[in-house]
Amino acid sequence: MTVGMARRFGDRMLIATDTMIHDEATAKRNLIPGRVKAIVLCEDVSVAYAGTVGYALPAIQEAAAIARGGRRIEDVIRPLRNACAESAARGEKFQTEFLVASHRSRATMFKIWKDGLITENNDRLWIGQPDVVTAIESIEAETPTGLAHSTTIPFMPPEEHRFTSAINQIATQPARFLSSSVGGFMITVLASPFGHTYQHIVGATMLQDIEFDKARGEEQHAEQQTGINYYTYQILANFWRGAAVVAAYLEQPRLGFLYRPLEWDGVETFRETTAEELLGRVREVATAMGAVERI
Repeated sequence: MTVGMARRFGDRMLIATDTMIHDEATAKRNLIPGRVKAIVLCEDVSVAYAGTVGYALPAIQEAAAIARGGRRIEDVIRPLRNACAESAARGEKFQTEFLVASHRSRATMFKIWKDGLITENNDRLWIGQPDVVTAIESIEAETPTGLAHSTTIPFMPPEEHRFTSAINQIATQPARFLSSSVGGFMITVLASPFGHTYQHIVGATMLQDIEFDKARGEEQHAEQQTGINYYTYQILANFWRGAAVVAAYLEQPRLGFLYRPLEWDGVETFRETTAEELLGRVREVATAMGAVERI
């Protein structure tokens, strides 16, 4: 499973997901590198998924090809609806769900779930693990409107700032908020009328089994966030609109991962590297994909 959240703020939308996957063959979790499950299909359509990669990725690859062909959004989401229905027919263990953000003809979000059911015209959508969703919503609710107004970027409404702040707290405090089903890196996609792109994030991750426990005290959280199992990271992205490429960099071990989430073997590992070198590699790949850097 995973967590995926989508928020709409006027004509701007944000999608946030983690990178944890489960290896069905070994019944083990894969937090790092995991998989990037929020995927930019083209300049005006992005998708996120929760559930089984074997159902999700082929459907998303087909949707990307349709989207790049300029077809209607109804045509783009058809493979996703089919995959959702097929996975549901196999049982809850295989259930696969999708979030879609689109600026094709108009700004809109979809949730595709159950047996292909579509939920639309909702400014708040989620898939996956509900306890992390609840935690993020609690943080949003606790952020005063005045604080959001005072610290917001000029073009960013207070509600978007609140959601971004909540995601940042989730990203930087893994011992408090992550669970046995959610973890790794937090990835966000900005879907705007100027193009869809990944966003830069600074966060932390824990490479050990964690249980989501609201009763755990702050002191215990601090203790768990020490030692060799706790790593800070950066998600490296620089406004390459329409490119399905993003990177994660762990500073302490000087380890980087470059993700091409539309590919089956879409993770490339870089050892003894720097954030600058890794970002340069992202630029090369994005440029080769025909992406335009546009802030």
